Amino acid sequence: ASSMLSALCFIALGVFLVGWPDLSRIWICRSLGAALLVTGGVYVLFHFVRAKGATVVFQYDLILGVVLAIAGVWLLTTPDLIVTFIQYILGVILVVHGVLDLQGAWNLRTARFGGWWIAALIGLLTAALGALILWNPLAGVDGLLILVGLALIYDGASDLVILLQLTHAYPKTKEDVPEIPEEIIE
Repeated sequence: ASSMLSALCFIALGVFLVGWPDLSRIWICRSLGAALLVTGGVYVLFHFVRAKGATVVFQYDLILGVVLAIAGVWLLTTPDLIVTFIQYILGVILVVHGVLDLQGAWNLRTARFGGWWIAALIGLLTAALGALILWNPLAGVDGLLILVGLALIYDGASDLVILLQLTHAYPKTKEDVPEIPEEIIE
């Protein structure tokens, strides 16, 4: 269930990035910036609110809070810079996800599932999309976000395909497991 929810979230995020690249860039940066600014403010506030004896133990809260708040303000004011980080994070995630899809394909092959090669192709394409995002041949922020969005839509949809294949290849309950004749067991 969590894998299916994750796939659907990837598809939704991909549609958002493809449909509204400018808005998504600004929204992502402002959300992260606001979260860091609030978190930094809470650290600074708690540094001064704690009991006097506790400030020695938590002396780094003030420094951490200030650093987080500065990072939050930076993200709020420079949305294009965060896209570079997103590019590398999502690129690596897709490459790793492609490798995991290849593992799923191998499991399907081991289970003698006929469509294992579809999962293998999906895994290879997912890893290739991740590598393409890391390479960024488009060089533009909006083009990159659209490419990332398309890759996320593909990744989510391909996950749904592989999940369906794995569900059919590996029964969930004992009732679904076919009886094995005794001559095979011996």
